Amino acid sequence: MKTRSLLAALSVLMLLFAFGSSVRADGPPPQPASPEGQDSVTTLVNDRTITIRSQADIEAKRLALRQFIWGTDTLPTQLPTTVTRNVASPVRGLTNLARVDDLHITMEDSVQGLAHHFIPQRPNNRLVIVHGGHDCTFDAAPSYADTDIGLQRTISQLLIDGY
Repeated sequence: MKTRSLLAALSVLMLLFAFGSSVRADGPPPQPASPEGQDSVTTLVNDRTITIRSQADIEAKRLALRQFIWGTDTLPTQLPTTVTRNVASPVRGLTNLARVDDLHITMEDSVQGLAHHFIPQRPNNRLVIVHGGHDCTFDAAPSYADTDIGLQRTISQLLIDGY
C-alpha cells in the first residue's frame, strides 16, 4: 500500500513538474517575431500571399529570385565544366522524357556539383528548376501518398507538361 501511494505521489509530482516546466512564471512564451524581422532561411513562407498582377510584378519577382538564388541582379554566366549527354535517368518511371544530361559544375574550393537536365520529348520551351535540397534520391513511391518530399512525382508531372 505504501509503495502504491508513493508511486501515485511521484506521478503527481512528475506531472506538476512537467506542467510547471512548460509554463513560464512571467507569462506565456514570447511569440515569434514578424516575418520581416526573421532570417529568410529559417522562416517558412506562406506562398498563398504571393501574387503577380502585372508585367512589372513579374520583373520584380524575377529580380528578387535572381538576388536570392545567385546573390546578384543578373543570371550567372559561368557554364558547366562538362556536360555528359544522354545519361541513364536517375529517376525511374518518367514519361515524355527524351533524355537526361548531367551538368558537372566546379565550384569554389574545387567542390564538384552535379545537376540533371531532364529534357522532354514534347517541350514547351520553358524552364523549371527543381532543387531537392539534401534529399539523397529522386526516386520515391510514385503514388500520391505523402511519404516523401515528392521529387519523383514533381519531375514526372513537369515532364508531362513539357518542362
